[in-house]
Amino acid sequence: MGYSLLVVDDSAAALLMYERLLELSGIPIDELKTASDGRQALEVLVNFHADLLLTDLHMPNLDGFQLLESLKSDQRWKDLPVIIITTEGRPDRTQRALDLGAKAFIHKPFTPEEIRNLVLRTLGAEEDELRPVATGKNDF
Repeated sequence: MGYSLLVVDDSAAALLMYERLLELSGIPIDELKTASDGRQALEVLVNFHADLLLTDLHMPNLDGFQLLESLKSDQRWKDLPVIIITTEGRPDRTQRALDLGAKAFIHKPFTPEEIRNLVLRTLGAEEDELRPVATGKNDF
């Protein structure tokens, strides 16, 4: 069984890197979609069932906080698990994202193993899916 993921970041290079990291992580993924900001993410979600959303906080048009607010206020997506991918370290910003419904944070840079374990834990995956994946130390 694979998962459907939506990754949101305003940097095309970051989106490509996340796609590659998720591929290297060994997470069973059926479908991976991307969006360049929160507004586009909401448009994608209208026709795409995501099991998990990973998003940056700092984006134009609709930032990560506004995206979380929109998800929380919409019955269709209020239970969608969200992982924040960020360099943000301020406790007040972290707490705000958690208050808005984020389930977890991963700080840049991270390894395929770190993203694998966090994604699977957030999704409530079976224990056998949590085995570490064998990759080189310097994948990125």
